[in-house]
This record gives sequence, C-alpha cells and structure tokens, in this order.
Amino acid sequence: MEMLNGFDELVAKRIKTLKPEELNADGAMDLLERSAKLDSFITGADKEKEKPVQGELAITFADSFQGL
Repeated sequence: MEMLNGFDELVAKRIKTLKPEELNADGAMDLLERSAKLDSFITGADKEKEKPVQGELAITFADSFQGL
C-alpha cells in the first residue's frame, strides 16, 4: 500500500507538469484510454457483467462512487 501511495504521488506530480499544447493526438488519446480503464477498475464497472464463480466472494464498490 505504501508503494502504491508513493506511485500515486509520482504520477500526480508528473500530470501537473504536462503542457496540453505539447500533447499530440496520440498522447491525448492514450491518457484518455488509461483514465477510462483506471476509472472502470476503481469503480468495478469492468467486473459488473461477470458473475461470481461458486464459492467466490465478489465485492464491488461501484454503488459507493455513483453521483461523484
């Protein structure tokens, strides 16, 4: 968890240094795609369609993020 927090801080610092006018279309689309994937992962949207395997515990927090 400590490593993830450190990584989050590094990414946040790097994002703040990005200059939109220097970002080409490919770079912008890459950021958008990664952001969408991260959003789906965090909200559990990428797992909602899957049914749990018998005996598997499935926990999603998508409801917790609705309206944010």
